[in-house]
Amino acid sequence: AGSHSEWFNSLLHTDLSLFFINCTDQQITVFPEGNTTGRVMKNAGKTRSYGVEFALQAFPTQRLSLAASYGYTNARFKEFNNGKQDFANNFIPYAPQNTIFAAANYRFPIGGDWLRHIIVGANVYGAGKIYWNEDNSTAQNLYFKLDASVKLICNKFSVDLWAKNITATQYSTFYFVSIQHEFLQRGKPVQFGATLRVNI
Repeated sequence: AGSHSEWFNSLLHTDLSLFFINCTDQQITVFPEGNTTGRVMKNAGKTRSYGVEFALQAFPTQRLSLAASYGYTNARFKEFNNGKQDFANNFIPYAPQNTIFAAANYRFPIGGDWLRHIIVGANVYGAGKIYWNEDNSTAQNLYFKLDASVKLICNKFSVDLWAKNITATQYSTFYFVSIQHEFLQRGKPVQFGATLRVNI
């Protein structure tokens, strides 16, 4: 269930949604035990998930745009026993409990013969807590990372100078156990770059 609304002559847009999922034959991807590699599908029995998502866009001026969103998910096993351990009421792996996003962009009109606009922007992204396994013994806590960019918009092309994860946040994006060894994929460190787009 949800709603979409526009306020103040479309200067503010809001979206709200609520969800509830009750699954009686949940299947999950797991890594086999022992010296076997690869992935297998297992029947995890019953699960249930509920949460809320909210997003808004605001245009205080013709040059400034703001955006923000938040999502909360509570996803748990209702019935899941692999014959060795009972995971009932544990959180389902790989499902972020919180997702957070906020962005601001400001446009400077130049109006030159070749340079038309300069857009300066920044955004913050957050996610977590994320459990990586069924027994909830390993998890990524809530983390935030900051990105920023300066875009030069010209008549026939644009140049985007960007920086990602400016705060040098250390976080994990994936975890699994294979051949009795733990593997953890780290998030990307600080990055700087430029993107050129040409209009033909």
